[in-house]
Amino acid sequence: MKKVMRIGTMDTGNGKRASIFIRAELKDGNLSISGTIGPLSSGNALGGSGQIDMEFEHRNPDDNDKRYSNLVKASSIKYAVGWDKEKWLDLLDVWKKWHLNDLKASCEHQRALGWDKDGYEKHPSEKCPVCGYKYGSAWHRVEVPQDVIGFIESLPDTDTTPAWV
Repeated sequence: MKKVMRIGTMDTGNGKRASIFIRAELKDGNLSISGTIGPLSSGNALGGSGQIDMEFEHRNPDDNDKRYSNLVKASSIKYAVGWDKEKWLDLLDVWKKWHLNDLKASCEHQRALGWDKDGYEKHPSEKCPVCGYKYGSAWHRVEVPQDVIGFIESLPDTDTTPAWV
């Protein structure tokens, strides 16, 4: 699956509005999601590119990137046809949980204990109390559930072709 979506437009802070484009790709069971704000034919962009989800306010405040002090609110986006605030927040939830599902630093037991939310800083040398796996010593894959894949596939395709995403 490879999908390009235009979520809508946002104010770039310099009096211009720019389209928010997202690309989701599922290849060999690995999900990658990235985006570009206002891609230009020159190869530049009016805003961020890559993991732009960090620039937006999430439904769950714990998912917000603490490095950004002025997150874009879902209510400030002018949504493209087929998109709305709830659908956008649902996509951000999926992005947060399933992006790079093949690069998880924790085992299934550590994930159940919430270690993946704590991060490596809190568990740099600890071992799993169930299986003995050392957090962060290898990458593990977590299969993306079919309902998540179905959700992404159901999202509206882009209504305009971006210069690049």
